[in-house]
Amino acid sequence: MNYLFSMSKIFIGVDGGSTKTHSVVMRQDGVVLGEFISGSTNINSVGREIAYTNFAESIVGALKKANVSDQSVTAVGIGMSGVDTPEEVEDRKKWVNTLFKRPVISNIQNDGVIALVSGTKKLYGIVIISGTGAIVVGINNDQVYRASGWGPILGDEGSGFCVGQDLLKAVCHNEDGGPDTILHKMVLNELKIPSARQIIDWTYKDTAWARIASLTPLVFQAANMGDKVAIQILEDSVALMIRNIKLVYKKAGFSSQTQTPIVLSGGNLTHEKGEGIYAKILCKHLEKEFKNIQILLPVLSAPVAAAYLAIEAEKKNLIFKIVK
Repeated sequence: MNYLFSMSKIFIGVDGGSTKTHSVVMRQDGVVLGEFISGSTNINSVGREIAYTNFAESIVGALKKANVSDQSVTAVGIGMSGVDTPEEVEDRKKWVNTLFKRPVISNIQNDGVIALVSGTKKLYGIVIISGTGAIVVGINNDQVYRASGWGPILGDEGSGFCVGQDLLKAVCHNEDGGPDTILHKMVLNELKIPSARQIIDWTYKDTAWARIASLTPLVFQAANMGDKVAIQILEDSVALMIRNIKLVYKKAGFSSQTQTPIVLSGGNLTHEKGEGIYAKILCKHLEKEFKNIQILLPVLSAPVAAAYLAIEAEKKNLIFKIVK
């Protein structure tokens, strides 16, 4: 790396996911100078060697786009899927130091942390993420707390996978003589199959999480049309999310004496600018269960939020503890 040297403090933010890795080079005033997207940096998805290669490519590419020297980088903030333990954090710090060939201040967290910062612009509050998977993350007093996010088999309550799975179960139950639902016809049309019995073949030939989660919009559509089964699926799913939010709220020591920001994140909650039926049901229950909260949507992109983590780390030399 041998690009133009900058006298300004330069920060790098990295959003490392299971599909892609997006890095930005940012000045302290929030101006993004360059960005670059590479492949996955989730070791569980692509293996260690490929993950590191993509990590390096993303940062080097962003620096090149910004025409900035690596020597001017003050700190790096990283939100990365598959990073959940202190050992994994330390491992990724080695990636940073290896890449820059010198010690660099780095703040490395699970990607749930940058999802929170994307809404709050600070390291305080709770975020609920619902995409293919789901997790609840809270930060208070410089400590990170979490619930859910165990994967769909062990517990991703509120996720697209779980909603899609409940949809398929509801259609099968309807076929057995259970409550009528327009989801029955919608699923057959969506999967282009003539009968519910063929759901078995469709499901078990490929149980990829994203494939099941892709059916979630059907539940939203049916619920908007007043389908009782679809509405109940969402209500049940929200109840589980509320349970996990309560756990994080309690563990982190949040109190109604101080306003708690709660960020809605992930495609299932942020589509239609946060006005979708799933988000509306969740917000209704949040306002019922918690006092003195502020419900927010993301206002920063994930890699920019990660860069803010880098700025905070440089200012305060923060190293977050991961609390089980």
